[in-house]
Amino acid sequence: MYKNVVSKEKLIIHHEENESRSQLESVSVSERSLDKLLLLLVENNNERMAKVYSFSSPKGQFLKGKYVEIVFKFCQELDMPREIYYLTVELFECFMQSHVAEMYNYVIENFPREKRKQEWDKILARIAHQMILRIASCIQLASKFVSTYEHLNCYQMIALLRRYGLKFKADGIVQSELRVFKGLGFNVMRTTPLIYVHTLINKLSFNKRLKIDIEKYTLYSYDVLDYAMIERELIYNSFAVELSNSQVNSRSERIAIHAIERDYMFLASGVIATTSFLIDQSLTDDVIGSLNDITGISVRHLVDLTSIMLKPFALASPSTAAVTSSTAAATATMTSSAVTRVSAAAATRLSSSSEVIGCSSSEVIGCSSSEVISCSSYEVTKSSVVIGCSSYEVISCSSS
Repeated sequence: MYKNVVSKEKLIIHHEENESRSQLESVSVSERSLDKLLLLLVENNNERMAKVYSFSSPKGQFLKGKYVEIVFKFCQELDMPREIYYLTVELFECFMQSHVAEMYNYVIENFPREKRKQEWDKILARIAHQMILRIASCIQLASKFVSTYEHLNCYQMIALLRRYGLKFKADGIVQSELRVFKGLGFNVMRTTPLIYVHTLINKLSFNKRLKIDIEKYTLYSYDVLDYAMIERELIYNSFAVELSNSQVNSRSERIAIHAIERDYMFLASGVIATTSFLIDQSLTDDVIGSLNDITGISVRHLVDLTSIMLKPFALASPSTAAVTSSTAAATATMTSSAVTRVSAAAATRLSSSSEVIGCSSSEVIGCSSSEVISCSSYEVTKSSVVIGCSSYEVISCSSS
């Protein structure tokens, strides 16, 4: 099973033993600052993964591709910068987990067993009806955090929602934004996968042997990361099969895979390795080797993830030998048209985002009423709530 092995020691700047103190002191301030940022990202990454094993946090279903598609579609129409795309996804996931857990506890604590199903059905329907409004509120909050001068106002959101047949008044938009802000604990600062991608690309640029074009890698990585977020279930399910050579069945394996989904250092490394393959396949082995040096993530796992991400291109994916051997011959020449295909695939999915708006409440929340009512199988407390119902995210408290 994959294990996150990112350590602070791996982020120390490596120098040859014969380098003098003066040479060490010549390291640029920007690189030192970058290393400090990487240390902070490592700590943030480990904390995020650790929460998966804690029952104090509900395990929701709100990073599914269909929700990411809606976020990306709205941000695209509003001409938002990429930072807002990913911050919105993080805020939406965090708010929905908190909101559904709050409503779940409300039903358990305020209604007798025989009435819980009826009340939960009503709440599910209401939450489903408000989903798009909540996404819009998260976009508003993200825009204010990223740019206080160019943030979205409620009238822009009203116009956007009307294009999808959803009519809300200005007061409703404002109240929803306040509700989401409160649900987030009045804190919209989140670390997104994009920050990890930017930081690792800049770190790689200091390796003179790689000759990384920061601007080119960044632009390509946007498309790859977009695809990875939209197809995250497919990618991580495939990765789980690669790890175990079979379908993941045990509870411990499901938890571990969910933790991997929250490993943004791993995701960013896979995105950059895939980007390298698209730009210049001959450098991919060196890029993966450098990512291994920086993060401590094994070459094998990076190769597996890169291979999975490249499958939609219908082009030769890197084998372990091809990627790790510096003498291996390139199997194909890849150009920017490959990234164009990723963008086209994502755009096709995005074009059907409006269909998601009409999904049922059970599909929106990821759990049914019967699962809420069966309290004997879950030890439900204020600090211990299980929400998600997928094979990766349902964790029975009684079995722990």
